[in-house]
Amino acid sequence: MIRSFNGYDSLAEAYVKNKQNDLAIDNFKKSMQCNPKNENALKMLEKLAVH
Repeated sequence: MIRSFNGYDSLAEAYVKNKQNDLAIDNFKKSMQCNPKNENALKMLEKLAVH
């Protein structure tokens, strides 16, 4: 289990690069749960059209 918002964020970035957007979205959301101020996750969720 990842305990850091940055770990989820980095994993999500890897999923984006691998075109696994569903997994990326899940991990960006987990990152936001750990750190609601995570600007990168918020930006990427908007880019992936998640509201």
